[in-house]
Amino acid sequence: VIRPNNMKLPLFLVPLLIIDINGKQPTSTTAKPVPASGPGTTETISLSLTSKDSEATIKITKIIVEETKGGETDEYVIDMTERKVFLGNTHKSLNDLEVFDNTKEDKFEVEKMECGGEISKTCGFIELPANYQPGLDCAWTIPVKDKGEGEYKFDTFELGEGDHVEINGVEVLTKPTKSTTSNEPIKVSFKSEVNSKQKSKMKISFEEAKKEASGGKKESVPTDPNSKCKAFWFGEDGYPVNMKDDVGEGVFMFFKTKMVDGKTTSMYYNKQTDITIEQSKSKVKTNGNYWKIGDQAWQMFTHLGSDKTQKIDEKNCPTDFAGWNFKGKFMKDMKAKEMSSKEAEKQGTCLPKDYWKEEKAAAPATAAQ
Repeated sequence: VIRPNNMKLPLFLVPLLIIDINGKQPTSTTAKPVPASGPGTTETISLSLTSKDSEATIKITKIIVEETKGGETDEYVIDMTERKVFLGNTHKSLNDLEVFDNTKEDKFEVEKMECGGEISKTCGFIELPANYQPGLDCAWTIPVKDKGEGEYKFDTFELGEGDHVEINGVEVLTKPTKSTTSNEPIKVSFKSEVNSKQKSKMKISFEEAKKEASGGKKESVPTDPNSKCKAFWFGEDGYPVNMKDDVGEGVFMFFKTKMVDGKTTSMYYNKQTDITIEQSKSKVKTNGNYWKIGDQAWQMFTHLGSDKTQKIDEKNCPTDFAGWNFKGKFMKDMKAKEMSSKEAEKQGTCLPKDYWKEEKAAAPATAAQ
């Protein structure tokens, strides 16, 4: 039963779905409709489905419902498997929907997924959630600095049935192999039809275009193989005063890789303080690796016979553990911490973040004429 509550518009249908699916001749099934509360239009529908193939099974996975008024139509997708009602992000109806069926007493969950927006930063990414809904119409505008260039690339792209992606009005069907630069704002759109199979994958990264180095080639953009590690700093306290000029300002970001005992490890560099954090191999092989900050401080725990969960290897990030050794003294409160967007902005640093949903939504993109 689909039941609109507090309806301000006399519209829509409230179907009672009675489905007999057993691969044989249908039997008679009845159920008592739940009346809609308040004024409105109610229509009850009973369905009985029989497969002519006795070995086949039938499963109703989605039901699409249209609500029309004044020449405008809203579409709801009722997912029978997930027991959810998807409203998309352009839903205009004033109804509160309550959806039931005759198999359980609890209501279906009603979801409206927001997406798109005017992005204010020049670095970040747009990543399609794994649980994205059918019926979405999302648009983003990526800014480009005056007299500058923006650069974007598809880190991941697989286009599923019923979905559409456009960049500046041009449809994208396969993953581009190279990054693209633009001196104009970059317009991105994603649409999932109501019959979308919800199988697409997409992640678009963007940033200010790199300047050309000598030889006419653009600087390469390094990618941290340890993807869980984020940009970090050490905050304003918890370390020796004479280390403040090394770790107390700026941000440590992935710099390049380094081979340690045959494994690829990540190095992090603070451009503002000109200090690098990297791993080195312990003299005792079973102790694993240790982190070091320039020649100032180092971090390792296994040499003390402590918990092996604090053993450092190529999978660790500098933010994993508290406690650093500095000139023979153990600073237990010294800890690298992921830098917040607010702190990064304060320091004039652009940190990538996911802009799937931005604060201020942009109007849906229209196809190029």
